[in-house]
Amino acid sequence: MKTLERNNEGLYSAVVYAYTNNLSGDKDYGKKYIGATIDESTRRCAWNTTTNPYSGKKIADARKRIGVKNFAYTVLEVVTDADENKLIEKLINREEFYIRKYDTVENGYNSRYRGSVTTQTSRIRAKGIAKSTTTKEKMSKSHRASVPDVKITYPKGIEVTYSCLMEAAKSTGFSITTIWNHGNSGKPIKGDYRVRFC
Repeated sequence: MKTLERNNEGLYSAVVYAYTNNLSGDKDYGKKYIGATIDESTRRCAWNTTTNPYSGKKIADARKRIGVKNFAYTVLEVVTDADENKLIEKLINREEFYIRKYDTVENGYNSRYRGSVTTQTSRIRAKGIAKSTTTKEKMSKSHRASVPDVKITYPKGIEVTYSCLMEAAKSTGFSITTIWNHGNSGKPIKGDYRVRFC
């Protein structure tokens, strides 16, 4: 997992991006999906791996219908800050700004106005947890079932919503098991990260 690193100016950076349907003649030609991430290369790799889910149902269906290669990728804005938590908060706000600017909930591929930012920070790391057979079975069932959105409240009250357990795990560095168990129990994860399903 990539850790968040400062640039030469001592700032962390992240991007707000768009994927635009550029399949000429398609009924949805020109429609956009707006996203945000602190790990651009990993997120782009996830986009190109069609066996993996990618955010909400609308963009997932479009990727399947016209193929990932028929979307043009554009960085809309680079967001920077010296504080990791402030960076995440700014990134969420800028993502929402562009979702509203391009009206991508009503006329595009976003499912909601507050995006689920892909965030991975050096402080948010999971310790290895041995998985019992029972845990593996529960996890397998959770992947097959319709899993609700995962809302994680970071220290200082910043909330980020993820569309699935896997996305939340990749973004936070916590294992799927940890997120699942803490979401069901209501107990905070080490460092006062709180999980709830919605």
